[in-house]
Amino acid sequence: MDRLRTEVYALLGLAPPTHDFAPRLLPSPAPATRVPAAFDVHVETTAAGVRITRHPAGTGLPGHHLAVEDGAASEQLTRSAGLLYRRPLPASAAPVDLAWTADGWTRHALSAYPSSRSAAALLPSGGCLLRVRGHEQTYAVQVEPRSEGGRMIRIDPAVALSAVHARLVSPQPALDSRTVLNCLLGERTFPITLHPATDAEATQLI
Repeated sequence: MDRLRTEVYALLGLAPPTHDFAPRLLPSPAPATRVPAAFDVHVETTAAGVRITRHPAGTGLPGHHLAVEDGAASEQLTRSAGLLYRRPLPASAAPVDLAWTADGWTRHALSAYPSSRSAAALLPSGGCLLRVRGHEQTYAVQVEPRSEGGRMIRIDPAVALSAVHARLVSPQPALDSRTVLNCLLGERTFPITLHPATDAEATQLI
């Protein structure tokens, strides 16, 4: 800063002030205080996998589907969602607690919102349970992290759900066995494991 000040004053033809000046520092980086709860999701299916690009709803052109977090977005957006998903709630301290099972909530969501083609519950374990309208079975979804330079990189499971949703609502045959699907996000590839859900996975509390 001292060198920059000297150069700037020299260019201006002025003598720099004799008193010291303490520059005001920029604030430390911090996570955003508000995170979008509804996304226009653009999907491109390639030989390498399913490329996902998300933009906050209403900020660009409509995409392949609208992905909306239940309870965090407006009712209007929720009713328009192609993919509706729910994050796990924190533990309750109430003496009596009512909680959905993952399978119960996905059934309820598709019944309450007829325009939604898929409903998914993000599980406390890190996996997801996905139900697609018209499919007899539910699907367990697990996105794997990447290791880069000694660090583990994870993506929001909701991104992986959009990739799986795009695959399962496509004209391709429904899946009936364990499958690995690549989710392309930016320059990175994240493998997603997808298989018919077991009873234990379907009855997890969310």
